[in-house]
Amino acid sequence: MLNSSSSSPLDAGSLADLLGGCDGFDPCPDNAALRNYIEGGCREGPPIPLALGETWRGAPAGLVALLSEAPAYSDGYLLAPSGLPELQRAIVAWLSDEYRLPLASSPLRAGASPTGTRSLMHAFGAWLASECWRGERLHLTSFTPSWDYRGVFTPLGFVPNPIALSPRDGFAPDLRQIEAAIASVPRSARQLVVLNPQHNPTALNWPDDLLRSIVRLASEAGAALLIDDAYHGLTDSGTTPSSALNALLETCGAEPSLPFLLVRSLGKQFGCNGWSVGAYLGGEESVLGLQRQLAARSLNVGGRVQWALSRWIGSEAAAADIKARRDIQSSARRAATDMLPALGLGPEDVVAGDATPFLAFRVPPPFRGEPRPTASFLAAAAERGVSLSPLLPSASGLGMEQGDSWVRMYLGLGADAVAEAIERVEPILAQDRRRRHAG
Repeated sequence: MLNSSSSSPLDAGSLADLLGGCDGFDPCPDNAALRNYIEGGCREGPPIPLALGETWRGAPAGLVALLSEAPAYSDGYLLAPSGLPELQRAIVAWLSDEYRLPLASSPLRAGASPTGTRSLMHAFGAWLASECWRGERLHLTSFTPSWDYRGVFTPLGFVPNPIALSPRDGFAPDLRQIEAAIASVPRSARQLVVLNPQHNPTALNWPDDLLRSIVRLASEAGAALLIDDAYHGLTDSGTTPSSALNALLETCGAEPSLPFLLVRSLGKQFGCNGWSVGAYLGGEESVLGLQRQLAARSLNVGGRVQWALSRWIGSEAAAADIKARRDIQSSARRAATDMLPALGLGPEDVVAGDATPFLAFRVPPPFRGEPRPTASFLAAAAERGVSLSPLLPSASGLGMEQGDSWVRMYLGLGADAVAEAIERVEPILAQDRRRRHAG
């Protein structure tokens, strides 16, 4: 067992700066354990945060340096509804390269928002609910487990229409199940279909032919489409990401008639989550509706950050940084798959994936008989300074047997952090073996 950690980016001082006191609603379940570390430390060493997709190691130095070069006007309100024009042009060039599409001459429109991709999704849903589909019944067709699309769209009146991804199938989507779910929404109602091809939390890279089939089904059903490409550019080294955007344009033509929005997280792509800049692409009507909703909530700000990103995107330094981070997560994935058998896990208990900086695995055997297996395992890991997350949003509705649950591990901190985390957790199983032997 390692007694100290060089792989953790956080110590008591930095945690105290990040957390402060608990004086209101606390959305992060790991924070209680982190506060315990601030107050009493941990025998195994500083916490290893593998729950939230964040390194806390800072944005790339070259990107940070650009902030000081931004012109003075960037500190004022931005006048263009699509963000700083220089960043908009950089986004068009970047997305053209990423998707191999001539977007500069396309009828599609792109832009940037200082509010991140969650707010972009909410604004798109608000436009659908209040303008495009005003007064109609709304359904949200999305997959589970997944990122928190329900939390974004159900407050807007969308009724969840979940498509369960089963661990028995390695969480791979089933086209017949998808077709049945889309067809289950009455034609008199409206539905928004969500696609996240580099899937969070399973890290699976959904096949292009599957994406084309889903787009065709959505189009025939008169649905709207949200493409969440948060991790499109962060697959493992050597893995080519599939593309729902290309599937859409191949299926519906260069100017699709259905409402759609694609979102990209510049924070995730370029290692600056705290800057909260989201990029978007959509048809003219969808983008204009999106911009009206965004303008009703906030002026476009953050010009200095947007200026720096406009210079960083497409640079050789940015490409080198992205390659390095892809190499890091690839190495961490190999380390995790090599070491997770030490927790009593077989091949069927690990979905390694290769398309996001995450990995999914089943809770170790000693916890599977617990009333709340995931919570019990996460608490035991937290006592040893390891933060993991449930397979979002929960294991409910996945068709698993009672007491069977899965968790998600973040790989962005690298192989050393992943190896140390598993080393810290492994004694839990040794204690269980000793207890069983004594019994």
